[in-house]
Amino acid sequence: MAEVSPRTLAMVLTIGCMSIFAPAGLAQLLPFPPLPPLPFGIGANPQCWSSITGIQGCVLEIITSFTTGKIGVIGPACCTAITNIQSDCWPKLFPLNPFFPAGLKTFCAAPTPLRPSIAHKLEPELKKEQTEITECWSSVANITDCVARIVKAFTTAQTGGIGPACCEAVISTIDNNCWAKMFPFNPFFGPLIKSACATSIGDSPSPPSK
Repeated sequence: MAEVSPRTLAMVLTIGCMSIFAPAGLAQLLPFPPLPPLPFGIGANPQCWSSITGIQGCVLEIITSFTTGKIGVIGPACCTAITNIQSDCWPKLFPLNPFFPAGLKTFCAAPTPLRPSIAHKLEPELKKEQTEITECWSSVANITDCVARIVKAFTTAQTGGIGPACCEAVISTIDNNCWAKMFPFNPFFGPLIKSACATSIGDSPSPPSK
């Protein structure tokens, strides 16, 4: 029987280990790059951020764009990475402003020479939407965990954990116009959560006047 050299044996073992761990298992073993501090309204989901954290400055460009409404700060390399973000990640990354991802994707999908003009058209509307949505959320932002509980209820379809104080604010301070801006892709969520809160605290779900 031929003798196997130590070098050949090491190579065989290496290939064997790679076949066991790659590709899915190995990806789970690798840690996600750390994220910088994220402002209010941006979700810290490492798996969803993973497609762009390897692009230098990309996370900061997105944060700057989100907080200022200046979508034109997104560079070409960052735009390429943004197109690789899975569709189910966008609600996790920007749970409080569904309009921002749409603007971001529109900007990055355009040919590079056209992006400045598209940014010029998009930015005023994005700033307006951001201001209005922030105002809508501000009525519940000072109640401990209220924003997080509303978002969780939306993402899990479980409305039982809102809590009395948050439910009072949901019924009395968030009007129908705000619900439409906060959750534009699910027009039934506002009435649903108000009804659940009304049942929970024994109050009427009638919307506040504006």
